[in-house]
Amino acid sequence: MPGIPASVLHALSFCSPRPEALRTLSDAEWLALLTNWETARLTLLLRQTCGDELPDWVNSRVDVYLSDTALRFERIKTGYSNVANALACADAEFVVVKGFTLWPGYAEHPRFRPQSDIDLYCPPQSISRARDALFALGYEPSEVCDHHPKDHLPAMVPKTPWEWRGNLFDPEIPVSFELHSCFWNETICIFVRMGSINSGLVAASGSSTESAFPRSTL
Repeated sequence: MPGIPASVLHALSFCSPRPEALRTLSDAEWLALLTNWETARLTLLLRQTCGDELPDWVNSRVDVYLSDTALRFERIKTGYSNVANALACADAEFVVVKGFTLWPGYAEHPRFRPQSDIDLYCPPQSISRARDALFALGYEPSEVCDHHPKDHLPAMVPKTPWEWRGNLFDPEIPVSFELHSCFWNETICIFVRMGSINSGLVAASGSSTESAFPRSTL
């Protein structure tokens, strides 16, 4: 896997893990892992499963990451609750996908799994009502966008004075919402359809926090 040292993959292997392989990493390699979003998230898992093999300074840094991630989860819960209530009042049906709904399958607790935004699937007849409800709460479309086909509207971001301060796990990073119009866009996705998608769908609306596809989260 590009960008991830083999020793990290050995330590996290499902079959015959070798946490002692982490001892081969230099300080420079650890620093590279800790300062890249794609790999820094793995250090939280390393701290929990292989902490005895990590240098003290790495454990100290990751402990701060874990503390920040736990604080952010509290903000995510508050933000989700407010938006869920607003969508319910707007009669906008939705179901939460990804993020904290992957617990307990992929994390001991949602506070240990970094989450940047909240994804909601809305049926076609509800997505405009959901968007308008977010507008009413002070959210606005993100100015960061590209020209690739999407399966969701532009991310809705709350208006705040927050500024980037170099902390990948900053609990104060605004919690944005993405409203999805479909579960995947077949024009850009390479997934192979296996069976009926409806077989894993949980009927949900309002404040439900169940995964839409409990048997299909891979």
